[in-house]
Amino acid sequence: MKITPALKDFALIISLLCLWSPISGAPPATKEAHCRVFQGSIETIIPKTIDWLLDNQYVVRSVNQQIGTISFYKVAKWAGSNGNDHIVNLEGPIFIQQGTSNTAIARVLMNQEYFEAGPRGIASMGVQSDTDEEYYKALFQGLEQKLGSIVK
Repeated sequence: MKITPALKDFALIISLLCLWSPISGAPPATKEAHCRVFQGSIETIIPKTIDWLLDNQYVVRSVNQQIGTISFYKVAKWAGSNGNDHIVNLEGPIFIQQGTSNTAIARVLMNQEYFEAGPRGIASMGVQSDTDEEYYKALFQGLEQKLGSIVK
């Protein structure tokens, strides 16, 4: 059997997938953590949401005002006490729909990727398809400050 560059790439991907594991720790966010209702129309909520994301070091990948979607991500990096670099990538969409009585409903689903890199390469990594509730709270608290009132 001849080892081709494609076969080498395939072997590398398989070995990385074997290292990849779900992030341990807090359970995924509750359903209530994903949604907030804001006072205002989607025509005013979407631009203010984009402004807040950009002001808080998120990258906005795409926006579709017509269907009310914003795709975003954020990468955070810090040095751990063990000298390794820790990198967390948060990403996801925000869906904004017009509600009743001049309200807009915002729904978010964030994915989280985690990497720990040491002097010999990747020490650990993981992925969580619905990130910890703390990230949703931080996002919605920031949006509440930018957008004003949340309808209870």
